[in-house]
Amino acid sequence: MHKYLPIIPFLIFATFQLFAQENYQSGYIIKNNGDTIRGEIDNKYWRKSPDQISFKQAGSTKIAYEPKDIHAFRV
Repeated sequence: MHKYLPIIPFLIFATFQLFAQENYQSGYIIKNNGDTIRGEIDNKYWRKSPDQISFKQAGSTKIAYEPKDIHAFRV
């Protein structure tokens, strides 16, 4: 049991690193007014609808959208 103790901090750190990775993939958002904007969405392989998504278009900075900000999105 004690021989695995030094590995535990490494596993915790590795888990945080996995969730910190960005994985931008082609997708689009549909704004509340019906406009569709194509770009890239940071795909986190959500199991349920996320509280926030990161979206960016070519050459621009990322923008965080919440459910109240958009009608839908697709990766």
